Amino acid sequence: MPNTQLQQKVIRTLATAQVLNGLGVAGTVAAGSLLVSSVSNSETLAGLAQTSSVLGAAALALPLARLTQIGGRRLALSMGLILGVIGSLLVISGGLNENLYLILLGTFLVGAASASGYQARFAAIDLATSGGLGVYALFSFQYHMIAHMILGMLAPIGLVLGAPITLALRTLPQGRTPDERGVRGSLLAALHSRYSGIITNPVVALALFDGSLFVLYFTDLFGILMQNHVGHLFMNIHFMLAGFLFFHVIIGIDPNPRRIPHIVRMVMLFAAMSIHAFFAIALLATSTLIDGGYYASIQTPWVSNLLDDQHAAGSIAWGMGEFPIILALTATFIQWMRDDSREAKRIDRNEARMAAMGEPDELAQYNNYLSQLQRRNEKAGEQ
Repeated sequence: MPNTQLQQKVIRTLATAQVLNGLGVAGTVAAGSLLVSSVSNSETLAGLAQTSSVLGAAALALPLARLTQIGGRRLALSMGLILGVIGSLLVISGGLNENLYLILLGTFLVGAASASGYQARFAAIDLATSGGLGVYALFSFQYHMIAHMILGMLAPIGLVLGAPITLALRTLPQGRTPDERGVRGSLLAALHSRYSGIITNPVVALALFDGSLFVLYFTDLFGILMQNHVGHLFMNIHFMLAGFLFFHVIIGIDPNPRRIPHIVRMVMLFAAMSIHAFFAIALLATSTLIDGGYYASIQTPWVSNLLDDQHAAGSIAWGMGEFPIILALTATFIQWMRDDSREAKRIDRNEARMAAMGEPDELAQYNNYLSQLQRRNEKAGEQ
């Protein structure tokens, strides 16, 4: 009998670490950028905070990985988060003392928390595929559903926010000659291909993410795939890719062939939440087994009632499916606010530049246009 409380504790810890780590790193780096700009009196240097954080993540990733080998994941993840907290305190102290170097040192140490975040994401994937949870998923439907939720909903959010495509474009080698495409060129060609444009369509991404649930679990496909290791591996890969694609379209910071308005993204998330809840209710309402006899054939001793185990899987799908969607909604709202802030700053800079050149800004030009229309209408009325 698996230790259910331990499994749930591990999952809650990984999910909480993902959320708090993401919010902490993003908030500290954003505040660091504002402080650098304020202390240096230069908006050009504001990007140093982000650069310092990236360098810190790259420099501290290897020591943290080595620490994982020596003392385990818990020690390495804790050390990375502790360094991130120290970095946040240094950023605050640097801002209070107007010390640019202290701010940059703080954002450098915050990179350790970012590196720990990467480790937590892959730890969740490892737990759901090769860890104890992945093993029990072969013997119990409810543990299969927990692994499914981690691979399809929790882990992809962290992977998407890690900008893996941007990282690949910066690190992959180019062609050795102008005529040779190279690995980086092949990735760019794939990103700009017609196929990429199709799968990043919001409707297609939503269909693959939620529609595939009904195709997999309410047909004979689930029982067929569970019969062998290749089929189980195929399901795990599908869960990860479908989740990655969906959250890439919604909250991704990587290059995307389509620029989707934020309001459309939020509508997609609400639709995904509704469809996922409907799937969970449908699974709870089943009166027959949908595994094609797989779990009955292995006769798991601690699963006395297979239908109750299947209904428990439906409850897990309902409970675990809401939290990642709410997290994605929060991230979408934050990105929306940031985009609006950047747009407002762009308009302000444009107005300042036009005023310095002695030319009317966009608002003045629009008011002049309205005045001209009014004068033209008045002349037409007099005639």
